[in-house]
Amino acid sequence: MALEDLLEYIRGRMPVSGSPHLITKDLLVSVDDPDFFLRVHRTLAEYNGNAHLKGVLANYLGWIMAHGTWGFLPKSVRDRLTRADPAEVTTNETADGRIFTWRMCLGTLKAGMRTAVGSLYVVNYYLQRPTAEIPEIVENLKTALAQLITSVSWMDNETRARALCKLRQTDTSSYLGYPPDIMVNDHDKLDEEYGDVRMLIGPDYFQNNYASGGNMDPTQNEAFHMCEKNAMCEKNAIGYPASLLQSPFYDVRQPAYVKYASIGGSIGHELMHGLDGTCAGYDEQGKEKDWWTAETKERHKQPLNEFIERYNSYDFHQGFVNGSLTAEENIADEGGLKAAYIVSITE
Repeated sequence: MALEDLLEYIRGRMPVSGSPHLITKDLLVSVDDPDFFLRVHRTLAEYNGNAHLKGVLANYLGWIMAHGTWGFLPKSVRDRLTRADPAEVTTNETADGRIFTWRMCLGTLKAGMRTAVGSLYVVNYYLQRPTAEIPEIVENLKTALAQLITSVSWMDNETRARALCKLRQTDTSSYLGYPPDIMVNDHDKLDEEYGDVRMLIGPDYFQNNYASGGNMDPTQNEAFHMCEKNAMCEKNAIGYPASLLQSPFYDVRQPAYVKYASIGGSIGHELMHGLDGTCAGYDEQGKEKDWWTAETKERHKQPLNEFIERYNSYDFHQGFVNGSLTAEENIADEGGLKAAYIVSITE
């Protein structure tokens, strides 16, 4: 592929607001893992020189394309995909293999028009539910986590101070329920945002989806979506989507201990990620920085290994837990639940 063809392809995949005109051969691109691309380049060169391996690569690329468009394909092809990945495919099919068309279309809209779908959800559902106490719950959890940080013996004073500072300054409001820039009840603004999206006019679902590149959302807010089923931690902020702030996960009528056992443990989980895990590589201002001292890292090794070994000993029906693989999530789970418990017994 010629360089200009590649650049034109990338421009075509850019969101409307992504300034496609900036994509030129002189654009500097920051690559986090250049060794990965060097290895890919060497592997592709090796495969290109071998007829059998070239066929394997072609089949793999064909499989990826088919897998990504399974909903458009005949049942005979969907059956093959079902055997390879039953959990993903069968959620959209009835027992006899017929596609839930409404569910497939809704999934396409959620993925491709995140802002529009999220705005509708917020207006019609989230704003109708009482959630005013959520910020108080979050602040209570931050106070409890601060108590836990103060009592940790393996953390030196410098790291402890940085951890408490980051916890205090973690943004827990901008993405609570829905982001501040969402166009709630502003249909004209939404129409303006999607005004440059080009779609084919006709009944061809496959061609419409292909023409849009599968993503019609000009805002491209990938970090947060109101209709997701999971919360997130992002540098020095946590996001909690509107779709999670509802019964049975959260109900204003629940007693405090139930709220903290469910929604409290989950919010605490995301706060923990900012201190020891996913977002621990960023400081209180959201800047990439290693703020753990060498002493704290060294003293952390023993309790971490003991923690991992404890999970390695947990036996389930299909085998033992891999404590190393799940350590980051397990740490966030336990820290979040401990904080939630501290709050619940004082409420």
